[in-house]
Amino acid sequence: MSDEVIRMHLAQALTRAEHTAVRTHLQAALDQWDQDAPARGTHNDSHQADPATAAAALETWLVQYARRGVPELILESLLRAYAAKIDARGYVPRSWTCNNRQPLDSTSTDT
Repeated sequence: MSDEVIRMHLAQALTRAEHTAVRTHLQAALDQWDQDAPARGTHNDSHQADPATAAAALETWLVQYARRGVPELILESLLRAYAAKIDARGYVPRSWTCNNRQPLDSTSTDT
């Protein structure tokens, strides 16, 4: 099993864990896995190109913010707004920042 697949399974397990102690242990395992990547000789960005790992990372992000109290409707609105911007551009910008950054809304297609 490749390192990317193992990392994906850890990330997916973290997003699906219901008990705090299990989440804590899975997060520690994932953090250690990432920390040890250079020693395994697997520290590269290839996992970022893996759609399953990207999906797991997005799930993790969503779960973390939902657990912090961000309403699901807000998270959904953010995802839709960014999806609209990506759709309008035809690509994902490598940076979302600009000097005169405006709040993201679903009607804007610039930035």
